[in-house]
Amino acid sequence: MMTLAMATTALAGVWRTGEGTNGNRWWYDDEDGTYAVSEWRWLDGNQDGIAECYAFDSNGWMYANTTTPDGYVVNADGAWTVNGVVQTQSVNSQTQDASQNGGETQGNSRILVAYYTLPETDGTNTDAGASRVAVNGQVQGNMEYMANTIAQATGGRLFEIDTVQTYPGLHEPLVNQAARELDADYRPELSTHIDNLEDYDVIFVGYPIWWGEMPMAMYSFFDEYDLSGKTVIPFSSHGGSGFSGTISVVAGLEPGANVMRNGYTVSRGSVAGDAANLRRWVEGLNLN
Repeated sequence: MMTLAMATTALAGVWRTGEGTNGNRWWYDDEDGTYAVSEWRWLDGNQDGIAECYAFDSNGWMYANTTTPDGYVVNADGAWTVNGVVQTQSVNSQTQDASQNGGETQGNSRILVAYYTLPETDGTNTDAGASRVAVNGQVQGNMEYMANTIAQATGGRLFEIDTVQTYPGLHEPLVNQAARELDADYRPELSTHIDNLEDYDVIFVGYPIWWGEMPMAMYSFFDEYDLSGKTVIPFSSHGGSGFSGTISVVAGLEPGANVMRNGYTVSRGSVAGDAANLRRWVEGLNLN
């Protein structure tokens, strides 16, 4: 029998929606061939270090906006509430809110997972935008999602590469601005900066492929930091071009670094279902 007192905590997995008539229902995929069923789970879907508690029926569907069979109230997002207040607990997560530390989170002191992400806002679902992933009902950029997965697998610290200027959320204006920046060899000013770069031996660098290139913010990043003596491991999402030669570009920008040539890249439309493959690749690097 399902009971809240026996709720377990899950640190890996992904939220998914059903299909057809179940398109507005959610289930939790453990990505190992199993899923949450007839149980309560504490889940930190957005990797902020705070988990909420969710109940799942005998078919694996999340209860929402109802009273569960064992008598607890869950809101429209499925989270357990008491007198309208969502109940939470801290989890042992390496992916805390990066804004608390200038873009950088706490974690393995020798591994940094740096990424540039910019989720588009076109469309009514994550498939339509193709640059974003729904996690626990919240939208993340593809690269943010991949970076979180890598940080969980390595215990590394997260660092979001961000710019002072803002970019359009709609696809066409965004790619047009990216093309203009590429043509002008423009270097946007960065708004986040790494503290104590010397502490890191391994740096993952993640970016989407735009016009067969890295976003120009990545050039600003590599201009700012000399990564000599460090192992640099690229990862990316793409629209069909793979890395498009960008690993060689990174190696040219960081000649003193050991830039790993067998980085990880995945089609932007496949990011949401690829976490298990990404984790296996990370484990194969034998970094720990």
